[in-house]
Amino acid sequence: MESLIVSPSKLPSLARGIFLERNDNFNEQDPEAEYIIKHRGDSMLPFIGPGDHLKVRMQKPDSWIQFGCSYLIFTSQLAFVARIYKGSTPDKWLLKRDNSEHYNDQEIDKSLVKGLFIITQILKTIC
Repeated sequence: MESLIVSPSKLPSLARGIFLERNDNFNEQDPEAEYIIKHRGDSMLPFIGPGDHLKVRMQKPDSWIQFGCSYLIFTSQLAFVARIYKGSTPDKWLLKRDNSEHYNDQEIDKSLVKGLFIITQILKTIC
């Protein structure tokens, strides 16, 4: 799993090495993006690439989930981006990465999720 970092950070990390930067325009000009992060890793290629910036909005893990959408997911030790789908039981989610050639699907207990952010916009890195 990959880590995601933004520097400088205005907030403490939710997981080691993971930082979110507060979007100062939240609720004014940019109501969909509460935080902005810089993506690292290749698990979501070609949809999200290394260096792309992601606008995200916090969501409670027990709230309604839009299956098939991409989320930034925090556990107590890891942070990663994946698409969330219905799991085999009501207390599980199935996580899928777009780069399925190199990353397997994974089922996770919802209780392990410590933070959840829906990705509302991707700012692509061009060069």
